[in-house]
Amino acid sequence: MSPTRSFDLSASVIIATRNRADYLTECLRTLADQDCEEQFEIIVIDNDSTDETPKVIEEWMRKSPKIRTFRETRLGLSAAKNAGARLARGRLLLFTDDDVLVESTWVRRYLDWFGRVDDSNAMVGGPIVPILNDLRAWPNWFDELALGELGLLHYGAERQPYWQCRRQELEWGLPGKSYKAERYRRFWVHPTALGSLAHEHKRL
Repeated sequence: MSPTRSFDLSASVIIATRNRADYLTECLRTLADQDCEEQFEIIVIDNDSTDETPKVIEEWMRKSPKIRTFRETRLGLSAAKNAGARLARGRLLLFTDDDVLVESTWVRRYLDWFGRVDDSNAMVGGPIVPILNDLRAWPNWFDELALGELGLLHYGAERQPYWQCRRQELEWGLPGKSYKAERYRRFWVHPTALGSLAHEHKRL
């Protein structure tokens, strides 16, 4: 990954997906509807899907010019994420998962945070709030204060650098992570040797 390439967009959202067409549709809907004046792109890495995933991506590419795709035939989450990072034109890399529904201000808030904090080495995460598979509301008896525990990790409303989180939290495969693209390409990489379960990062 060359650290010298130019970045002509503010951000690149990278989604790695494989055989999850049903989830991907709603994920792309929330990303295409972002309330953000900055220029950003959405890169969907199809990790050699055999279901309707390619069709879903093509349909969304016709709906939104922000969306583009690449088919990565090397199986594994790390290989797919690295492919997205290589293709990215954004100065900021935002990784999310194909089953995540982001808020309408998701991209803008990450851009705002990096605009306020002058630290190119930062890795930043935000809240992770689980929802039911069928998108129904939680039952009345359920205390929504427990959503942070159900999501395993919750960093609160304000984006936080990862070094402010507990050490064990660094080892989770989080759907909402962001990096400065130049630093990511120079110092960080998803380790493909760990295969499809590769969640951790590795310093070069």
